[in-house]
This record gives sequence, C-alpha cells and structure tokens, in this order.
Amino acid sequence: MNKYIRSIILSLITVCTVLLSTACTEKNVAQEHCISVVGKATMYVSPDQAMISFSIVSQANDLTAAKQRHDTTMQKTNTLFNQYGIEQKDVTAENLTIHPQYSYNADTPKFLYYEITQNISAVITNLDNYEPFLTDLVNNGIDRINDVRFSTKDVKKYKDEARRNAVKAAEEKAQLLCEAASSGNHKPSLGKIIRISEAPSYSDWNGNGYNIAVQNRVAYAQTAGGTSESGGTPIGKILFDAQIEMVFELR
Repeated sequence: MNKYIRSIILSLITVCTVLLSTACTEKNVAQEHCISVVGKATMYVSPDQAMISFSIVSQANDLTAAKQRHDTTMQKTNTLFNQYGIEQKDVTAENLTIHPQYSYNADTPKFLYYEITQNISAVITNLDNYEPFLTDLVNNGIDRINDVRFSTKDVKKYKDEARRNAVKAAEEKAQLLCEAASSGNHKPSLGKIIRISEAPSYSDWNGNGYNIAVQNRVAYAQTAGGTSESGGTPIGKILFDAQIEMVFELR
C-alpha cells in the first residue's frame, strides 16, 4: 500500500478514536450530574357503577317453541330494565346463537333440543339497585351470570390524579436525596427536568386504563366490615396507581 495512503488512513483512525473518547467522556460527565428517581402513587376509589353480564338461555324440542321462550324472557328482562331505570344506551346485546343439541352416547347421534343463547350486558348506575336487580334476574329464570364488574365513570380523572401524585412523589424523593447527599460546603440542588416517562402500572394491566374503561380490580378492603353501604355484598374499592420516572439535572 502506498505510504501516503497508509498515513491518511492512520490519521483518520486517530481522529475517530479521539472523537469517540471525547463523546463518551462528555456522556459520562453528563450522567454524573444527573439524578434519576421513580415516584409511585396509589389511591382507592369507591365505585359508582357496576356492569352485569349475563346470558339468556332458552331450550325446547321445537325451534319455534325455543324462540317463543326466548322472546318471553327478553320481555321480562326489558321490564326489569325499565323498573330499575336502566337506559337502553347502557344495555348491550350481542352473540345471539341457535344450536341444535345432540347426545353422542350411542353410535348414532340423538337430537335433544334446540338452544338459543343471547349474551347481554347492563350497566347499573345506581349501586343501591345492584343486588335487587341481580336477584330479580335470577328469579326470572336467568341463572347464567357471566361477570360482575365494578367501575367508576371518572376513570381518566382518577388516573390523572394518580399520575400527579406520582410526579410529586418523584420530586420529593429527588429533593430528599439531594439533602441527604450534601457534604461539607457542597449541597447539590435540583436543576431542570431532563427526562420524564411513565412506566406501566398495576391498574393499567388490570383494567383501569383508558383502553378498558369498565374492567378493574376490586379491592375487598378499606370499607367498614368489608360490606357495601347497603349492607349486602362487599363492593370495596377500585385501585388506581401510577409510576413515573424522572431524571433531574444536578447543580
């Protein structure tokens, strides 16, 4: 290789090495003058509504008879909705299925009956009506209760409040660490915020996030005797939490 070209290559390698070394040094210095903290906040909120998911199941040897039974039960259910002031916008009906049922105990399948299934969800906005409505559903022949979920109308409000509390906790923690780390005449203080980010929280994974507004974890605690104010089934509290990471410049 030409000596002149070799000299140029060596010079370029030297310059690149110096630049990388300088960049790494500056990065390390910047990291040394920062403080990173995580603030956490947890709050419990009383639910103000409940969603009851149930299925209307009608069976008969004749498809027309099964349909008639289904319509009768639906009429009784609509009467209950009106009785308890449940508006149509708070009712969701889906997944209507009709299936013939067979017995396979013998070599040849034996027809048993037709089964019509309708899945329905209703939101109870007055929790005083929750247990009476559920009892009347069962008394009207609806014995397939799929799920009961307690929630609040103000998910965003409480989630944002948890975030604000988590930011405050992070700032207080960073300030405390600065005070505890002071030595001699040097007392570090917080400078500008370099980075702020939110980590996934427990309530995000369990339904209090925006993408699943009605699903949540009910904590059976915090209430007197573990029961609802009406004295029936324990309702408990809904958990909202937030976890915020903040990086501050040190001065």
